[in-house]
Amino acid sequence: MLNRLVNMLPKGFASFVLVGGIGFLVDALVLQFVIYYGGLNPYTARFTTFPIPIFVTWLLNRRFTFRESNTRNKAREYSSYFLVQVCGLAFNFSVFSLAVYSSPLMMRYTVLAQVLGSLAAMLFNFYAAKRFTFTG
Repeated sequence: MLNRLVNMLPKGFASFVLVGGIGFLVDALVLQFVIYYGGLNPYTARFTTFPIPIFVTWLLNRRFTFRESNTRNKAREYSSYFLVQVCGLAFNFSVFSLAVYSSPLMMRYTVLAQVLGSLAAMLFNFYAAKRFTFTG
């Protein structure tokens, strides 16, 4: 059953989701480390740690998810990936905000809006990375 579901997904999507999960763990660990040991407030810490999981997920996606589509120019590829991720973050926040603004249910249970924003951004990031970053 699970194999059938995975086979229905676009090529590389399951790997992209797994890499995203690893990126989330790296993000959470680095953020907590910087807050606890660096003494930064959560907002400053979040801003300063944001590039680290992006770099980790770029490396993993380059190696596993899009290995047939790597480009030779790693600096251009990483810059494109970083920009895609920033756009994905903006898209995530936009979907989240729209859901909370337009639905009393989402306003009450903001985690539902957070899930919608995250899913929308994940799809956006996958297709944008495939289309604009890993074009080799």
